[in-house]
Amino acid sequence: RPRLAHWRPGRDRAPMSAPPSLPPPPPPHGATPRSAAPDDLLDLPEYSYTTLLNAMRLRHMRYEPYTWIGPVLVSVNPCADLGSFSAATMRRYMGQKPSEAPHPFAIVDRALQRGGPAAVLVTGESGAGKTEAVKAMLSFLIARQGARSGRVCDSLVGSTQALEAFGNARTLQNSNSSRFGKLAEVSLDAQTGQVESAIVVPYMLEASRVTHRARGELNFHICYALGDALEAAAAAAPHGDAGQTNFWGRPTLFAAWRGLAVHAASAGLRCSPYLVAAGGSPAAELSGAEAAGGKARLDEIVGSMRAVGLQDDEVLACMQLVLAVLLFGNITPAAVQAHGGCQVGEIAGGRAGDAASAEAALHAAAQLLAVPEKELSAFLGTKTTDAPGRGGTCIVQPRTSREALTLRDSIARELYAALFTWLVQRVAAAAAPKARAQEATQQERGHCKIAMLDIYGFEVCQTNGLEQLLINYCNERLQAFFNAQLFAKEARDYEVEGLPQELFATMCQTRDLPALPLLEGGCDGQWRTPGLFALVDDEARCRFNDGNETALRSRMDASLAGCVAYKPCKDVSSFAVAHFAGDVAYDSKAFVEANANAARPEILAFLTAASTSPFLRAVLQTRLEGSQAEAPATRQRPQALHERPGPGSGSGRRRRQLFGRTVIQAFRAELDTLIRTFETEGTQCHYVRCLKPNAALLPAQFDDGAMLRQCRYSGLLETVHIRQYGFPHRLPIVKFVERYAPVMWPADLAAKWGSRLPAHVKDLPAAELHAWACDMAACIQGRCKFAGGDIFVGHTKVFMRTTVSAHLEVLLRERYSAVVRLQAAVRCHRVRAGYLLIQQAVLKLQACMRDYLTRKVVRCIHGVIRLQAQFRGSRARLLLCNLRATCIPAALRIQRWFRGWLARRPRVLPRVIAPKLPP
Repeated sequence: RPRLAHWRPGRDRAPMSAPPSLPPPPPPHGATPRSAAPDDLLDLPEYSYTTLLNAMRLRHMRYEPYTWIGPVLVSVNPCADLGSFSAATMRRYMGQKPSEAPHPFAIVDRALQRGGPAAVLVTGESGAGKTEAVKAMLSFLIARQGARSGRVCDSLVGSTQALEAFGNARTLQNSNSSRFGKLAEVSLDAQTGQVESAIVVPYMLEASRVTHRARGELNFHICYALGDALEAAAAAAPHGDAGQTNFWGRPTLFAAWRGLAVHAASAGLRCSPYLVAAGGSPAAELSGAEAAGGKARLDEIVGSMRAVGLQDDEVLACMQLVLAVLLFGNITPAAVQAHGGCQVGEIAGGRAGDAASAEAALHAAAQLLAVPEKELSAFLGTKTTDAPGRGGTCIVQPRTSREALTLRDSIARELYAALFTWLVQRVAAAAAPKARAQEATQQERGHCKIAMLDIYGFEVCQTNGLEQLLINYCNERLQAFFNAQLFAKEARDYEVEGLPQELFATMCQTRDLPALPLLEGGCDGQWRTPGLFALVDDEARCRFNDGNETALRSRMDASLAGCVAYKPCKDVSSFAVAHFAGDVAYDSKAFVEANANAARPEILAFLTAASTSPFLRAVLQTRLEGSQAEAPATRQRPQALHERPGPGSGSGRRRRQLFGRTVIQAFRAELDTLIRTFETEGTQCHYVRCLKPNAALLPAQFDDGAMLRQCRYSGLLETVHIRQYGFPHRLPIVKFVERYAPVMWPADLAAKWGSRLPAHVKDLPAAELHAWACDMAACIQGRCKFAGGDIFVGHTKVFMRTTVSAHLEVLLRERYSAVVRLQAAVRCHRVRAGYLLIQQAVLKLQACMRDYLTRKVVRCIHGVIRLQAQFRGSRARLLLCNLRATCIPAALRIQRWFRGWLARRPRVLPRVIAPKLPP
């Protein structure tokens, strides 16, 4: 099985499968009932915000990070290694009877069992474990189904580190936050079920991070890793050592690598505004993982890029293009003006840096891009328009400093976005299907495809700009898609159960999300609005108010005042939008500038025509074809940037296009493509909502406020609304009759059975149970006077509104309380009778025990007496033997002498005295 490779930018990274620094604490004392936190929270007797949060807290403290909420899997980051993605856990979800416990592996198993195209949408905040969950599910899919070749596994898992280096960055919430959406489409063989190919498609890269970032956040990881490695290369010996020459695998590339280091040092890479953290701290002063071990981190990135089939010269060309992007930040309008460019009198030229360093940056960027320096300076400093009615005459005007800086940032963003798209397409090409797979029809492959989408979640920062608005708009669209699918599933359940059609005819419609018509435009009730995005696009493309901060807000107040979701604020540049997750305040100061830095057609046209590098042309071609273009597996490898074939292609004529493609347009186009892919192919979507229990990512700690906010942002509370919109209470017919028969007893139906009525209701036939349920439902509507649509009896279930269920529960509690005294008397009688029987048995047992003990004592006494008699007899016999041995001979001698004396003395007769008689 493949080993999960992951990017390690710092110690504070908190993946779900990474080992923690400390072992998790012991579980809390005291047991909680399983019914309070079941595997599926829809099984709770009462489904509300309070019970939802309490159940997730109980499961988190029991170290159960995964929970079902209907079709949604909730994943709470345990912030510790629980072995959730181990080989033993994989085996539990394989085989004939896989486990039904909530787990990301169970989502993959469900998608495979149902057949047809399926998709797994993983969303959540930074640090919630989205990337780790997607990598684990991909590994489980390959391990469960098997792969036809190892290249698919190596491309999907091995490329993770490279994609994270180019697409992840440090944010306020997470040190390794994904700033792009990644859709991995895995194709399965229709006959064997093995993984035969995979396609990785990027969506909505936050390219604005290259030039602008929020306070306390950093650029993409590759920028700092490359800067540290180039600084170390510049400090090395001129001819390099063994470690440096082997860095790129081929010693011949070391000269080109050292040339990059020379360019970086001469142009002041470390002082580039693109590397400076928001707030003014230069990259050299950054602490933590972003400022140490650059060469070691770059070695890991290079190894990951080689794993997807990139050659050493291609890797070096990628680094060369990244360096060119970073050096664009040092180019100032003053350096452009030195070559006859823009006017610098309007604003200060971006960075108050050294003029020589700015000119060196312009010279280095031109060489790295293989573009003539004069043409690059002219493109940055002048604009060319066609003069109408003059036979094709062109008017050349100098750009203002603001326009030059905006165009500079647009070029940097466009180059980085094109490079990222090209890299992802190379990953897709490495795992692209072979000729045998390409021969299959598109329909056959569509029914054997599983897609996994890893995308950023709802964001609310201290200051929210255009980036947060686009991210939240993406989540708004995905939430609308989720609502539509969930409503459609509810409607299908009603249709299967045979409920009237008028109940589920409108269920397939998306629940009203007022933020969508506000942002996209359209009808909001009786008010028709152009949309907030259209207003921002007009300001960014046409510059009606020359970037005035309050002009956009004034137009918004005039055009969007009738929208329910639009809420103006007291600040002249702030407004609030009522999203599905709550109201979010946005600052529109930088909306126009951020939106103008977009994929302008003139940028791509100029770089494609002016550059003599086939590699740069190939990279820009992916941008021209769109982010959805697939790179064929057999495409010829382009030359690297440093392999210049020489001059041959001119710059061509550049024409200024008034209406270029803005950031909002590019973002919406990619999002529309993504949503359309799921809708048109009939994809069965599965959802994983990742949450983090606390901001510090500590184990066994649960922050109620943060979790409730994430539940709102991830749309989990929408499931409560959706269930309450229809019939939130549904019970099988058997359980419904068993539970509510004491309240609404069908006397007429029960009388037909008479003495044949079984002891348990569940033993009745199915048709009779259905008749009982219908009679009880009619009785409920008649007695309680509910509306006709509040309770319905389906084929296998009974559907009830909240009012009906609550009223029945009240009646049931009243009925239960009425029989409590009778139950108490019966229990008392049973207990008393049992007590008396036990008392008699105890008395008999005590008498028998006393008799037994007394007899035992008497037997002991008799035994002691016999023992004493034996002892006395033995002692008397011993004494007698002693007397016989010593005293008897002496006594015999005395007797003999005494007898002799009696014999020898004279015999004297005794005188007899007559007794006196009484008178």
